[in-house]
Amino acid sequence: MDAWLTAMIKPVRAERRAVIQAIREWLADSMFPDVADLYASLSLSERQIMRISNTYYGSPPRALARTYGALKTASSIVMNEGRIPEEALAHYADQPHLIREVKRVTGQTPRQLMNSSSPVMRITLHPSNFAELQPPP
Repeated sequence: MDAWLTAMIKPVRAERRAVIQAIREWLADSMFPDVADLYASLSLSERQIMRISNTYYGSPPRALARTYGALKTASSIVMNEGRIPEEALAHYADQPHLIREVKRVTGQTPRQLMNSSSPVMRITLHPSNFAELQPPP
């Protein structure tokens, strides 16, 4: 089975790799990246960028920004012993909105993350796990 699957793998074209790298940099740029910035940074149509994002990340850029923003918010809450970062408070409409987004992505509310989350969840939300987004040295 491994031989068959390995033969099915095709190398990623250089143009696609450039778009994938741009998406990674865009996600790493801020806690809540703006989709317009991604579209402006690439010389492709929005639809092409959406297709590439769907293919390699499983979601269009807007959904990626929403998910990564909630994950980074949850990570900040866990690492700051329950304090919600100012950037997150400014981004969400209100605290219930923040709580819903964090729960949608992690399955737990911020209070549950602090009081009853498993060690695996805390390790998963550690900021070092977001280092993959950073460009390689």
